[in-house]
Amino acid sequence: MQKYIWLLLISGIVLSCKNDQEKDNTTTPQETTVKQAETKSQMVKNDLTGEMQKRTEWTDIKKVSIAEAKNLAKQGYKFLDIRLPSEIERGKIDGALEMNVKSYDFQHNVNKMERDVKLIVYCSTGNRSALASKLFSTLGFTNVVEMPGGYSEWRTTENK
Repeated sequence: MQKYIWLLLISGIVLSCKNDQEKDNTTTPQETTVKQAETKSQMVKNDLTGEMQKRTEWTDIKKVSIAEAKNLAKQGYKFLDIRLPSEIERGKIDGALEMNVKSYDFQHNVNKMERDVKLIVYCSTGNRSALASKLFSTLGFTNVVEMPGGYSEWRTTENK
């Protein structure tokens, strides 16, 4: 009888330890959301440094090509350049609005905008525009698209 009691006691301890280990390997809801949102990454050339960098794409943001962006502009969409002022000095898309994504008041400026404004968000290569577009989406903007190739790609297709 004592053998059975010890066997049950040891079995309980082993199972308890196993459940604790399984709990340690689970992810939090926030981690799961990030993993679900992050669909894929690709390497792109940084326009400033010329170095290759990882660009993360998010699932719920519509991405448009340069040609699609030009067509949307004809339909009333406005370009929003979110690069640094030093980057914009070297050139930007004609008529683009400017909003430095790294400025302390970026989100405040975004919050002042009408939620139905039609925007094509771009940066240099698409990293910052992906994050900014995600912010716009999170804040309830319904007509915001991202141009992942950014100004770097725009320049290469400008004369075509």
